[in-house]
Amino acid sequence: MITQEFKFNSDKLTIDCFFNGHTNGDIDLEQINSCAEMLDWIFHMHQKTSPQEFYMLLDLFGKIFHPQENCCSWGEEKKFSGSDLAKKFARKQ
Repeated sequence: MITQEFKFNSDKLTIDCFFNGHTNGDIDLEQINSCAEMLDWIFHMHQKTSPQEFYMLLDLFGKIFHPQENCCSWGEEKKFSGSDLAKKFARKQ
C-alpha cells in the first residue's frame, strides 16, 4: 500500500513530502506569498493524495499560515510573507 505523509521542516521552512517513508520532494513555504501560490499547491497535491493524506496537508497549511487571518479575509486577499509565517510557526514548535 502506498502511503504519503507531510511534515513541517523547521530548518528548511518546508513541508517535506514522504511516499512510503522516503522523501519525495518538498513544498518551499518561503515561496508561498499569495493565495494563488497556496492554491496551486493545494490543487497539485489533491491529485496525488488520498483524502486522509490531503487533509494532513491542508491541516499543516492551516496551522502554518492561518489563511483566513493572514492571507485572505472576507474575500479580500492580504499581502503576506510565507517566510515570515513559517518562521513564526517554527518558533512555536
